[in-house]
Amino acid sequence: MKKNLHFVVIAAIGLLAIGVIVTVGLVKSFPSKPAAAPGSAPGRARRWRVALRATAKRKKHGSVVLQAPAPKTLVPKKKPAKSTLSLAARARLQEQGFLRLREIKPLKSEHGFVKVERGTGKRLGDAPYATEARCAGGHNVWGANPPRPRPKGHWPNSRKIVKSIDDDFELGDDEIYLSSMPGVFAVNGEFVTGVGLWSQCHLMYNWIEYPVPPGARRFTGDVAITDDRHSFHRGEQQWVQFEWSVAVDGKEQMRKRHGVYDQHTQGHNFAKIDLPLAKGNRRLRFRLESTRIGIEGNLNTELVIRNGKFLFK
Repeated sequence: MKKNLHFVVIAAIGLLAIGVIVTVGLVKSFPSKPAAAPGSAPGRARRWRVALRATAKRKKHGSVVLQAPAPKTLVPKKKPAKSTLSLAARARLQEQGFLRLREIKPLKSEHGFVKVERGTGKRLGDAPYATEARCAGGHNVWGANPPRPRPKGHWPNSRKIVKSIDDDFELGDDEIYLSSMPGVFAVNGEFVTGVGLWSQCHLMYNWIEYPVPPGARRFTGDVAITDDRHSFHRGEQQWVQFEWSVAVDGKEQMRKRHGVYDQHTQGHNFAKIDLPLAKGNRRLRFRLESTRIGIEGNLNTELVIRNGKFLFK
């Protein structure tokens, strides 16, 4: 009997010891207070206390007092700007030191009418994409009263850019060159590439704006009037008068008035561009504007900027 009692006591003590060990292990595996994250308030408080203690020590020893470090903030990375140049254009820039205007994507373009004050002819500003306008005498600008039929419309996006022409391109036997043809310019019977500007009657304007490539030092080119002065009636060639200009960052650098006053003169170059560019220049704008004279005439002017180049050397 005594032996059995002794065995029971020993077993009870063993079980009690195992229970204590298990309890201690559970307590250690589940802490009562979670650890503070690096960016949490308790974590920041500890860093400040450490920094303040370090500051007190530096003050005591006469060293420079440093401020506590501010929390780091994430700065989003800027996406690289999309290039307006083709791979062929970038390769040409590296090899030859120039870029052709027709290979660069324009920033924007626009056409419309110039508003003028009735009677005085005072300029009042542009009317983008207007479908009707009145000259200083009050007449409809599309023609004498009653107004003649109007053209079908301007180029898509107010622009015409011809990058290349097939070597075997030619017009049909009874076909004449017209400004509305999308893939070609014609100057003095020659098919050419370039960037176009088109006014379909007096007091109409059209402009196109390009980015100035970083590092460009000059812009050069020729400006020509094309072979089409037939107007939207496609009858005889008309007389025309217009002003052409180029501006850099909104400041006009060149302006030229030109006219063709007969029905026989073919298209031709009438201006050369040799424009210095400064570091930081960003925008180059070409503009055509037909003058305010003309009711029966001055009904179609198309220009083309030929051989346009940005030079880097």
